[in-house]
Amino acid sequence: MTTLPLAHPDDRKLKRFADGASAPAESATVGRHLAACERCRATVSFMRGLSAAARDLPAPLPPDGMLARILAERAAGERVLLPGGEEPAATPRRRWRRGLVAGLTAAALVAVASRAGQRAISPTSPGLAAAEDSLPTLGGVLSSFSVLPNEAAAQDLTGPEMSYPPARDVDATRLRPATWTYELRTVRGGRLAVPPERGIVRLDRAEYQGRPAWRLYDAWTGHPHDTKETTILDGATLRPLHRQAYDVGFSRFTVEQWFTRDSIHGTMRSANRSRLIARRIPSRGGPFLAGEASPLLMLQAIRLEPGWRGRASLLGWGAARSDLAYPFGLRLTGEDRVRTAAGPVDCWRVVLGTGPREHTFWLRKTDHVMILSRRAGAAPGELMESVLVAEVPAG
Repeated sequence: MTTLPLAHPDDRKLKRFADGASAPAESATVGRHLAACERCRATVSFMRGLSAAARDLPAPLPPDGMLARILAERAAGERVLLPGGEEPAATPRRRWRRGLVAGLTAAALVAVASRAGQRAISPTSPGLAAAEDSLPTLGGVLSSFSVLPNEAAAQDLTGPEMSYPPARDVDATRLRPATWTYELRTVRGGRLAVPPERGIVRLDRAEYQGRPAWRLYDAWTGHPHDTKETTILDGATLRPLHRQAYDVGFSRFTVEQWFTRDSIHGTMRSANRSRLIARRIPSRGGPFLAGEASPLLMLQAIRLEPGWRGRASLLGWGAARSDLAYPFGLRLTGEDRVRTAAGPVDCWRVVLGTGPREHTFWLRKTDHVMILSRRAGAAPGELMESVLVAEVPAG
């Protein structure tokens, strides 16, 4: 018997429920779901805590000299008539002021969310921060494989991972087409804390502009805001050529990108807005990858040996200014025999990051396919695992 993943309410419904603003029928439906779903209960708890913390924020003080400037303008004869009916169309200066207020409000929400310290939705998670809804970022959307150290590392090309040599020994001809299914588990006290999510990674041979390429598809089920993306990669080097992603961020953007050796061009579109993407790829921090699962493919395409270490960067969507490149470093720290449902498997142990942010991958020695990954969760004693549960070679 197949167990279907929970159909989670979207964040709008959860927010209305948290605020007590749901219609009776919707409130009953969401309430039944919350009775069975710890993840969504934690989301509602976080939303309520965020609203309470926002109400306690102190009123901002006016800038120095503001009162004196207003009095001087009034003394010079300037008057302001407040409209009694509809608000007049915004002037460029008024739009600028509104943008400033919205930006400060989003910054305050992020600060409150940081202080709240809840696990279910972080300040960079899709759906809460106004800035993320306006311009979603890769670090705020992709989290299933957790290859990114954290969103604050974006654009930081001076971090410790930059001391690693670039991973230049990538030979994508070593890859073999296949479909891998992973299960993302949150474990506390040796037991599943929330229903697991399932992710599919599919690699196919392709052709792009007349030359050999790889088509990488990845998608996760079990959460309403998981992104689905297809990336076309160079057949020998895994250099990104084209990417299309769906359901990006709270507003469900569709992103399409074309890559050259030094730039990204494309569009980010939702039902209500459209944004052009035109960014220069940094001159350092490479090699550059695209696609959530592309770092796992890079590890399949590299000849690993004891002592190996290397760095690369994952390219973002590129619409937000800070969302361009996320550098990460990897180092081979040893070898282990990992128990699986099919029996023990000899694996290389590869670690991403340092200290409490370490994320460990176990790669099958024969082909470097990821069998298992583990990292610490946000809560004390919490463990996040991605486990290979099915593998189907192409053909």
